[in-house]
Amino acid sequence: MDFLNKNKKNKKMDLKKIKDLKVLLDAGTLSQTEFADLKLKIINGEDINLDNYNQKKEAKAKKEAKAKEEAKAKEEAKAKEEAKAKEEAKTKVKDKEIKEFLKNIDDQELKLFACPDCNKQISARSKSCPGCGGPISSQQLIIPRAIQWLEEHCKGEHATYIYPDKVVLKFSEICGNELKEGDQYIGEIKDGVANGKGIFSWDGNIYVGQFKKCFCDGIGRTTYDDGSKYEGEYKDDKKHGQGTYTYDSGSKYEGEYKDDERHGQGTYTYDDGSKYVGEWKDSKKEGQGTYTYDDGSKYVGEWKDSKKEGQGTYTYASGSKYVGEWKDDKKSGQGTYTYANGSKYVGEWKDGDSHGQGTHTFPDGEKYVGEWKDGDFHGQGTYTFPSSFAEAEKAEGEWKDGKMSGMVKFTLRNGEIRIKHV
Repeated sequence: MDFLNKNKKNKKMDLKKIKDLKVLLDAGTLSQTEFADLKLKIINGEDINLDNYNQKKEAKAKKEAKAKEEAKAKEEAKAKEEAKAKEEAKTKVKDKEIKEFLKNIDDQELKLFACPDCNKQISARSKSCPGCGGPISSQQLIIPRAIQWLEEHCKGEHATYIYPDKVVLKFSEICGNELKEGDQYIGEIKDGVANGKGIFSWDGNIYVGQFKKCFCDGIGRTTYDDGSKYEGEYKDDKKHGQGTYTYDSGSKYEGEYKDDERHGQGTYTYDDGSKYVGEWKDSKKEGQGTYTYDDGSKYVGEWKDSKKEGQGTYTYASGSKYVGEWKDDKKSGQGTYTYANGSKYVGEWKDGDSHGQGTHTFPDGEKYVGEWKDGDFHGQGTYTFPSSFAEAEKAEGEWKDGKMSGMVKFTLRNGEIRIKHV
């Protein structure tokens, strides 16, 4: 009876092993030949171990999963590069369109004025008259010319034509209380409001470009009274789209705008030579970006509210490099700092200092593994002495402010152990 029960049990075990073989065959871990050979061994009562085959199956599954992830990452990177290239091509086309429009404005629309002193035809953006050499401002050209036409030809009306498609008028007359008395406009109108190409002057500033229903809308250039200048796209009186802003300090931003704010992809070149290339949100660095400093240092990584935040790499001008996490513009979290002299710290950071658990390896073989606080050895740690230190090999114990403190266990090079209070 026992024999029959044992025989029945063995058959169940054999069937389970054959099922396991079938799983391995279906997974591609076993070939048809291997499956047939192992099945025959099971039927003949030979004891076989499937652990190695299961490990092989797991290793294959991991390899396939990794390959799948790499393929996905590669596909995503390719799509990102294609999108970037497409966006760059779009930006180039838009930049060309803006430059061509403004050149056309320069060539055709700005030569409307005569120098107040010598009557020579002059561009509204000229700083001085090419005829008499006298200093000229945009207000000098636009406002007197506009007032002259209003006095001579308007006779109380809102506007009078200079040419069939150009008019001179007081902006406050056509925009109600939106703009103050004294703001001047010269250009095209439609249904009694500024619409089309025109020139608008206010408080020493001048806008030349496209208008829509009394708003700067389309492509235009604004030259401000402090010497700053914006060339690009507008929407509803706000910088919106592609544009370039040159500041009076010499700094320059080239990129995307939204509702008067730097928003999207853009490059900001500072007057000291520093440069940021990357993403913006509400005029702040936000997302992925690269900042190259005037001393040659460079940060490549994530930003939030114009501060380094998230994962990033900072390469110093000295040759040192930090790769890791940032928070509030400081090294914080997990990171690796490789010094120019070959030293390396791998571990935790807080507020810009090594803080928490970490390992510092020195070029001469010295090594500290343990706890840190504010950039110093602090807490439990093991210090390995350099090979040039003849007596001790390492010291294990408590540290405080970079120094050994309390009971310390010393391991000598001859293998002897000594406990000493430091």
